Amino acid sequence: MLDHLTGGRLEIGTSAGIPNEIEKVGLSVSEARARNDEALEIIDAALLAGTITHKGKHWSLENLPIVSRPLQQPSPTRWTTVVSIESARKAARRGSRIATSFHSVERVRAIFDAYRDEAERAGNPSGPEHLALEAQPRGGL
Repeated sequence: MLDHLTGGRLEIGTSAGIPNEIEKVGLSVSEARARNDEALEIIDAALLAGTITHKGKHWSLENLPIVSRPLQQPSPTRWTTVVSIESARKAARRGSRIATSFHSVERVRAIFDAYRDEAERAGNPSGPEHLALEAQPRGGL
């Protein structure tokens, strides 16, 4: 519905979470990542299909109709916040754009290079518009 209300300008951003925040809700980082991975499977399927069926460890959905369909086809732009090379590779396989921050220039380069390499292997685009960097102002926040 938001995609229709915005005239096809919706962009969806996701993140697995921040470890100290994850702990406050009683999850381990590995549990939070597993839940996030499964949730992304459901979200991706819902964006791309009119009806979804999912049987996972955390959620089960049987012939769930997705109404209304996104205005943007095949789906709205998806963004994933990443801090590791593996997360960048996973996002590239999904066709999600990435954003990262709080790393050295060398680390950002490694994350972006891993994303581009994996996107190419998966047959997904990986141009500059697929990469975002949050920079902290000099002197901190």
